[in-house]
Amino acid sequence: MRCNDCNKFVGLDLGDAEVQSGPDIDESGNITCEARIVRNCADCGTELKEANFSLEGQIDVEGHTGEGHELEAEETSSEVTERQDGKPGTPSRYRRSFFGINVDVAVKCSCGESLGNVQLTDEVQASGMDELS
Repeated sequence: MRCNDCNKFVGLDLGDAEVQSGPDIDESGNITCEARIVRNCADCGTELKEANFSLEGQIDVEGHTGEGHELEAEETSSEVTERQDGKPGTPSRYRRSFFGINVDVAVKCSCGESLGNVQLTDEVQASGMDELS
């Protein structure tokens, strides 16, 4: 890929995972979160590609709904994931690359009880990432 800032063809590095909004939880235990990953120019760090994710998950909130109970979802960690598929021994240039995100969310009730953690995850094929100009 050509970097507009360097004006040459460059390799790509993975940037950090960015949680754009959320995580939010409703009274049914549905958790939602908007997140973004980027691939940067290996030479200058300019953002060249991005993928945006709408992550969803579910947690059991039985006994913690209704009056006097308020649910809270909090991001405890987020990371970018990377994998390749294909048969063992196949050169990497002939494999598909996937980049994704894992967001770990802790859920608590206003009564003080921790309801557990939920991992929200998604991925996209490298060729499906949007190019930034």
